[in-house]
Amino acid sequence: MDLLTQVEWSYLKDFFIKIEPWSKKLKINERVALIEVSGVPLHCWNYETFKRVARLWGNLVSLGENLTKVHNFEKIELLISITQSKMVNELVSMEVGDEHFPIRVKEQGWRR
Repeated sequence: MDLLTQVEWSYLKDFFIKIEPWSKKLKINERVALIEVSGVPLHCWNYETFKRVARLWGNLVSLGENLTKVHNFEKIELLISITQSKMVNELVSMEVGDEHFPIRVKEQGWRR
């Protein structure tokens, strides 16, 4: 694409895997959502747990800083790619052994 050879647009190649001209047939079914996860028990606070939580709706793209630079264990933000259009706002049950823990998952950035 000629546009991407122009200096002011060339940076787009750093952010996108594929760039193509718009057409009426182009349909994107996926979006990214920033979700906040709270209520995860301390002994389950790890990458695999949050990856599994993300898989309930889609795929984990990135984790918030609170996994490695822990300020508290109250909540963490996850960036996920999802195909559903409705807002994520659910209470799910996390089963650990014989125990169940309520986990709140809420999408950020939506106004009601």
